[in-house]
Amino acid sequence: MKCKAVLLSMLLALSACQDSSPTLLGVQLRLVSFGGIRPVEVVFANFADSGAAGTHPIAQATLKYQLSPEDQMEIGIQEFKDPVQAYGYWCGSGMGPSRIPVLKAGIVEQSVWSGRWIFLFRYPPHRQPSSNQMDSLVRAFPESGGGLPSIFLTMPLHHRVVQGTTIQNNSFLGMHIPFQMLEQRYRDEVGAWSMGRSLDGVSEAQMDGVLKAFMDGRFKIIRRTDEFSSMSNGTTQLIVGRVSGVFFACWGRMDLESLALRWRQGSISL
Repeated sequence: MKCKAVLLSMLLALSACQDSSPTLLGVQLRLVSFGGIRPVEVVFANFADSGAAGTHPIAQATLKYQLSPEDQMEIGIQEFKDPVQAYGYWCGSGMGPSRIPVLKAGIVEQSVWSGRWIFLFRYPPHRQPSSNQMDSLVRAFPESGGGLPSIFLTMPLHHRVVQGTTIQNNSFLGMHIPFQMLEQRYRDEVGAWSMGRSLDGVSEAQMDGVLKAFMDGRFKIIRRTDEFSSMSNGTTQLIVGRVSGVFFACWGRMDLESLALRWRQGSISL
């Protein structure tokens, strides 16, 4: 997946950004031990001033540990603005939403999301760390831990597609919008559809602007009520509305009646 390829390439390209005493939120990276071993190499990059926004990390580092003369472990650490951005990136990049190890080119990769952090452990197959070892390292970073960000619980839990969660930055179905969207894909025996909501509240003016953008674009308004507006581009049906001040949408290749039922079910928890 594209996001994961970007993640790995960024981790490998950090060598040009080394610092004699790098820190992430005050954590001295050269002092972060794993199983009692300190890193033999630390590579660090800060993206806070690079214009990166939304689900992109604001800083990241790679810590390398010499487990034995022959074996080395590499731990990639990414810091995000908040847990919502971190979790959205973790799921959308293909790393989440579980810790299941994956073997790639003879190296095991295992990712962990915790708070505003993502950790990517890379190690030889015969050197698999325990959960306690990984959790101990994770706890060395502030604002780690905690459960699933509450905003993700406002989306229906049934029929979710694994790795179907993403956060879109100022873009929705190819149209520019003035806010971020949490999107989730679903599938059941009837078909597939998606739901999305704004991360924050939207004004009536913003809502009207989004509707106008779609009407000026490739979608045609089919029906407009006080509850929602339904539209179609010939293949994809779309229903959007403003619920409790939140922009909420449901779209897919199914009839509008079935889609409207899913929209109403999804809007209940907002």
